[in-house]
Amino acid sequence: MAPTSDGKDGPIKVGADTPPRSAPDAESADMLFLRGHLAVLFGLLMRNSAENKKYILDALRGPAGDQLTLENLAEQARELSAFYDVLNNGGEGESEQRVASDVVSFLEGMTVATGSA
Repeated sequence: MAPTSDGKDGPIKVGADTPPRSAPDAESADMLFLRGHLAVLFGLLMRNSAENKKYILDALRGPAGDQLTLENLAEQARELSAFYDVLNNGGEGESEQRVASDVVSFLEGMTVATGSA
């Protein structure tokens, strides 16, 4: 028992001074993680298939066109690659980081090719 604000003994509240993690932060992290994985998946599907590339870009195309879509996919894959890079320092996620980095390079190459077209 520990003294409470009114001077009486009461139960000790562990972590009472630390605010709980808000749900939007957790949701945002989960969403970034999901978007990164989807970007890598889309990149892998597009890599050796012009048909897949057409379908995926048509489905994801926003008002700004393919260039912005590819830039967004590359950025999301880059964020996931950075996440796995951090894990890799702890000895985990090495193969996932290599795959994500490879897809980032592919998507960035597509971005450059689309931007110059």
